[in-house]
Amino acid sequence: MKIRYCQKEDLEAIYKLICELEECNLNHEQFALVYENKLNDEKSHYLVAVSDDMIVGFVSVNIDYQLHHENKVATIKELVIDNSYRGNGIGRLLVDFSTKLALEHQCEVIELTSNFKRIEAHQFYQKNDFIKSSYKLIKVLRDSDQVGI
Repeated sequence: MKIRYCQKEDLEAIYKLICELEECNLNHEQFALVYENKLNDEKSHYLVAVSDDMIVGFVSVNIDYQLHHENKVATIKELVIDNSYRGNGIGRLLVDFSTKLALEHQCEVIELTSNFKRIEAHQFYQKNDFIKSSYKLIKVLRDSDQVGI
């Protein structure tokens, strides 16, 4: 298993994984624009897990200062493992890599948000030393099935 930074040509594999995570087909054109923009953003870190030349996992980590922490914070924005590869320690590898990245950037904490319905994901995160500490509240600003609720 190899963990590496994403490249432009990884778009299709990552699109497939994110659609799997969100349980819907996202707008491919808009997805591609955001993907390319984030690849060039120094605060965003996109990483993939590769097995036998196939992308089987993806994590995106944002590192930025937050006033209420008075320091830098790493935020896992997306973490997804291909369904057929789950349970093999790939998620743990990506979390560990993300944690090392956060430490290298001298972050105070690493945090994430997870949908209430992802109970197995919550158990995974708690096994990996994350604690429940807050609620995320959202206000829908556009009519779409792809808001991520």
